[in-house]
Amino acid sequence: MSTYFTFNFHLDADMPISDCIRLVDKICNSYSVLLGKSSTLFLGDPEMELDLEPEPVKHIENAINRLASWDYLGGIDYRFNKKTLDVSFRKNRDDQIVKCVSIYFNIDILNSEETREKIKSLVVDLHINLKTMRTLGGIELDDQLDYDEWTEEIKRLSQKEVIGLYWIDILRDDFVSEDRLEYWRQNLEKSGELHRVDGNIYFCQS
Repeated sequence: MSTYFTFNFHLDADMPISDCIRLVDKICNSYSVLLGKSSTLFLGDPEMELDLEPEPVKHIENAINRLASWDYLGGIDYRFNKKTLDVSFRKNRDDQIVKCVSIYFNIDILNSEETREKIKSLVVDLHINLKTMRTLGGIELDDQLDYDEWTEEIKRLSQKEVIGLYWIDILRDDFVSEDRLEYWRQNLEKSGELHRVDGNIYFCQS
């Protein structure tokens, strides 16, 4: 059975979905995360009422038009080192504003040190450029928090309330209290990291 690693980026700024997809695509491309010949876009249905099949996507503008017209979660699968890396966008149903971006991939992508460093740099780059409040990373992360819980997480962050311990946790500096720093320090493993990255606090347990 495959094991997947997920990163969730919780956005602070009101970013229209078309702008968000273009920005994410540009950053991904700079790390050789590209659309391939067999890339598809996928549409989510939280009510589980529709029989939705992946749709081929040849150009990012085609994906933008399709995802912008969809009310729920939707995404694109990219190619990275001959493997699949999926990027999804969650927007408010009543408008075109994205509040959460996710990337997920089979954990075997992280087998080499070079690839791990590239993924780490990609995540930090996305976190900064998307003006993210908090970025969380972990194995099977979507199994830990369902849609309603992610919605609650956005509400908490809007009030600068930070809870939980995750394998990777990047917080904008103004969201980090002394209590949070101490909480992280107490939970660091010997191989963990805690440092600043361009005005953000990066926490990682490995």
